[in-house]
Amino acid sequence: MSTYRKPGRRFACAAALLLIGALCACIEPEEAVSSATDLLKHCGVNELEDVADLRRISDDCKEALRDLLPDYQDNLAHALVPLGSGIFDDRPVLFFTAADGDRAPLTLSDKTGLRVSALTGTAETVLDTAQFALGKLKDYSGLNIALSAVVDYSGSMSDQDLDDAAEIYTDLFNGLGLTSRFEANLLFFSDEVHPIVPFTEDATALRQGLQSDIDFARNYTALYDAIGTGLDLLSTRATPIRLLLVATDGLENASQTYTRKSQLYELAHQQRIPLIMLGALLSDVESLRAMARETNGLFIYSPYFLELKQDFFRLRDLLMESAALELRERQAEWESVRIEIKGKQIEWPLP
Repeated sequence: MSTYRKPGRRFACAAALLLIGALCACIEPEEAVSSATDLLKHCGVNELEDVADLRRISDDCKEALRDLLPDYQDNLAHALVPLGSGIFDDRPVLFFTAADGDRAPLTLSDKTGLRVSALTGTAETVLDTAQFALGKLKDYSGLNIALSAVVDYSGSMSDQDLDDAAEIYTDLFNGLGLTSRFEANLLFFSDEVHPIVPFTEDATALRQGLQSDIDFARNYTALYDAIGTGLDLLSTRATPIRLLLVATDGLENASQTYTRKSQLYELAHQQRIPLIMLGALLSDVESLRAMARETNGLFIYSPYFLELKQDFFRLRDLLMESAALELRERQAEWESVRIEIKGKQIEWPLP
């Protein structure tokens, strides 16, 4: 398990990779010479901002970047994320995930600190505990989850990174298989997006599709096109829960169709699909954070994919332990439900 490190002077400087001019502006003078020499020797560039434009990044180059990368970050602590909704036995059910301050699934058995309201326009009706039931996603049968799994195959991804990414997705697929029936597709991307496996419940096909493709052309990073394609494909699925999971180690620099984050936010809002962003290496942490925030999603950043693989179990457990709020009654005028837990709240339209 990775150690959580407090953001320091190096992180503050490295967080905005595209805006950095020279290394000597970020680190102490005696370190600047050594770091610049290491970058030139191992990466072939003099400045950190130029690393993002390389078509391929060697393992030696990645090691030279170690002290210039951001520290681990996520938004899992105290997370409250709406996942979707459906009708089960004629009753509306809202699925969501919630975490405590230690990033573990929140225990809601005693309903302490929980407030549930039905909303009609600007009117709010607070529900008592006899009007709803709390359970788990695993209590509801049927095909409940559609997951679009997006894997970065840009030049900065090493063969080992791709193996680590495959293990992350395999671990999630195995965990979801113990929680609910689900379907998933696979998309690989570099400067173009390539469908690898269409939506399927076949776990074997998904595992085989995740195997590293050493012949895949690894170039620049069309991150926004990959996210937009995943959202478009998810919009056709009819499951109660639809999730987009992206594993990337780079900065957007090649998209042609989706060129602004606002386009992705609008599509995610329309379809009510949360983005789950896994970032490493040169990923822009603030961009990962914004994508999660603007879509009611989640994110994790670790400097390298090996560490990300070790940290991912926290997020996997949150999804495996997703909660279910079932309304025991519903008034015709109720339009949506609000859930409040320890100062955080989410709203979801009633199906």
